[in-house]
Amino acid sequence: MIYITKNEIPYPTETYQEFYKRAPKHIKAKLEEIKKRKKEYFLPSKREDLSEEIQTDTNHHELMKLCVKGFAQTRLSQNSGYEFYFAEPLIELASYDFEFASQELGDKSFDLFLYNEKENRCIFIECKSSVDKANKILEEIENSKQNVLKNIDYLSEIVDIKLDPSRFEYVAAVYDIDSDKILKSLTDKKNKGKYNTKLWVYKPHSNVIQLYHNHKHDNKILTEFLLKGFGNSEARSRFDLSCCITTHKFRQIIILIISECYNNNYQLDKEDPKIISILDIEKIMCKKISMGISGDDKRKFIKQRLQGIIKYGIKYQLFQKIGNDRIRLLCQGEKLDVVVKNIKEKYIKNWTDAKAEKASYPAAIDEYRKEIRDFGEQKLLNDWFDDKSLK
Repeated sequence: MIYITKNEIPYPTETYQEFYKRAPKHIKAKLEEIKKRKKEYFLPSKREDLSEEIQTDTNHHELMKLCVKGFAQTRLSQNSGYEFYFAEPLIELASYDFEFASQELGDKSFDLFLYNEKENRCIFIECKSSVDKANKILEEIENSKQNVLKNIDYLSEIVDIKLDPSRFEYVAAVYDIDSDKILKSLTDKKNKGKYNTKLWVYKPHSNVIQLYHNHKHDNKILTEFLLKGFGNSEARSRFDLSCCITTHKFRQIIILIISECYNNNYQLDKEDPKIISILDIEKIMCKKISMGISGDDKRKFIKQRLQGIIKYGIKYQLFQKIGNDRIRLLCQGEKLDVVVKNIKEKYIKNWTDAKAEKASYPAAIDEYRKEIRDFGEQKLLNDWFDDKSLK
């Protein structure tokens, strides 16, 4: 018979950390051994999670960029009258967790805003790099639509013209592989007339975006152009949508802090190019990030977002804070490609390590409980939970 003392048994709702604090020395060693094993197990899956997270964000932004370039002083924009105005309309009104969230909280915002000044028509675009549940995406678009409609006066002030909601159109831009899912939901009998959403389909092997053949826009010329598709010649537009407010924080670190600020310091042959001014980062963000607001309002919003990015970088040991106005990159190398490579490697290692560590705690306490159930006497456990003394 295996005898177990009460200090060797976790309470039913006790966490790993709580039990570890009061556990005997030999039990702590056992817990550490289990947790280490669990952490090693979770490392590959967490690396896969991170790779998917970064790739999803990258694909999403590439789709946004292709849509933008089609309407940034191109033949398509000139003929149709629609031009790209700014990204993520109304994002500045959202309740936003700058430190932890990579998405806005509360009211949703679209990804892109196109405007036809001559006809006073607007198109709001939601880009999706992957579709799991089509109905969920259509509901998100509907929520974004309601957010737009309740802020018409605000948007009118931004474009400096009274907008007409009867001239608003809404678009879901998705990869070809996911288009059937969206179409099925749009044409489902239970959704009939529920969603007034147009579908743009990105066909990556042809590098073209097309309007779904059974859909049409209010502007006839736009419809004709979109049925033919755009993307090849229009993609050569010089407009650069480097990133957005909701772009993944690590990608913002690479795109804005390293590829821009560090590279500028390196090209200027500064004594220590890895020491970067926070003000310089703010200026780059204000220049590169497209928003409906401008001036002091934009700078204030960008500054809040930047604080979250800096905390994120410090958390994963990518850089350290120097006083209140500078950071220093923590990596080997000087050339830009070497710095980017080393920062990426460090981030992947530290991120996966932290996530695997976090996942290992509940898994370890669960396994320990299972070992007690398997090798201890069940009656002893029952007596314990009845608050009786264990022999």
